[in-house]
Amino acid sequence: MSCTGLYASQGFGDTPWEHPHTGIDIVCPPETLVVAVTSGVFHQEHGASNACQFPSGRTGGLGTYGELVSGHLTVLYGHLEGFAAPNNSQVAAGQPLGFEGESGCATGYHLHFEVVLGGAPVDPCSLLPAGYPSQHDPIGQRCWGPAPP
Repeated sequence: MSCTGLYASQGFGDTPWEHPHTGIDIVCPPETLVVAVTSGVFHQEHGASNACQFPSGRTGGLGTYGELVSGHLTVLYGHLEGFAAPNNSQVAAGQPLGFEGESGCATGYHLHFEVVLGGAPVDPCSLLPAGYPSQHDPIGQRCWGPAPP
């Protein structure tokens, strides 16, 4: 994603709101185009019907989300408004996948960006392109804060 004022609203790991947070939440204006960070096979997914712990009254976990599989690496793009890439399609890095939204258990427009390696979530900060939030919390090792467009 690229936008003026891009920032990460929640970092990876233990946070005051969720323990642990398995990705980072990247905020841009609603319906900002979301693109692939690597090549792979893109799968369109929809969150479970279980109730959200927060915000109450909503269901769906990651909501409408995409799963990009590249070998033993899986990248999740959560809370999408809709899809730009077909289900089960081969995509290249930089190809549009969908649009930032607030589906599922989101409390506002953002992209939940999660990287799973060998079946476990890992800090996605090192996989983000230049210009994205850099690690500014040396203790928590989170990428969290503003970034240039």
